[in-house]
Amino acid sequence: MTGVQTCALPIFSDTTVLLILTAPEVTAMPDQSACYPGFVFLSGTSTGSTNSRRIFDHWSGGNDQQFTPDRFQVRPKYDFDAAEAGADLEFWLVATENNGCSDSDNVIIHVVPTVVDAVPDLRVCERGFVQLDGYYSGLDRKSTRLNSSHIPLS
Repeated sequence: MTGVQTCALPIFSDTTVLLILTAPEVTAMPDQSACYPGFVFLSGTSTGSTNSRRIFDHWSGGNDQQFTPDRFQVRPKYDFDAAEAGADLEFWLVATENNGCSDSDNVIIHVVPTVVDAVPDLRVCERGFVQLDGYYSGLDRKSTRLNSSHIPLS
């Protein structure tokens, strides 16, 4: 073929350096149950690289106003709200290094409403008998019917 021109392609190259950064390791406490009204102390551990500095640890989940002193403690107290009774609350312990690496672990807190219900007020005649009944439900997740023997009134 006449008049056809061929080109020599230049050879291109590039280099990528891959730097592996150490991430923190986070472990939250085991899942558990707690009673409402009440509270729980959240806890966990976080470790990081010896070559980097931790920016922060914090707990996510829940309501800010219910953490004492605040959610930026490794072991804050969390007070349950009435709306949380009977719920499963999920909290995450998060740690972030200044190198941008982070890790997290969660804990589920089952908030058990404690219920105590006695019989309504009664009118009883003098020298009569009364049977008092009640009901309790709590952390053991069992319901217990409470009653007394007949009590003579004098």
